[in-house]
Amino acid sequence: MASVDGEDESTGSLKKWAWLVGGLCAAAAGFLVWGPKRVKPVQDLAHRLEEAWEEHDEGQDIEI
Repeated sequence: MASVDGEDESTGSLKKWAWLVGGLCAAAAGFLVWGPKRVKPVQDLAHRLEEAWEEHDEGQDIEI
């Protein structure tokens, strides 16, 4: 009976490692799939903000 309990503990440990590795792989895949798509809209917003700020500054110069 002792050998069966030892096998159950090692199997449980192996399952924990398998879940850990699977979770890390899933997190890496999620980052690779959704990460780059989130960067572009932020860059577009930053570019639009720069353009709007330039137009705002140009409008200030004309009124003064």
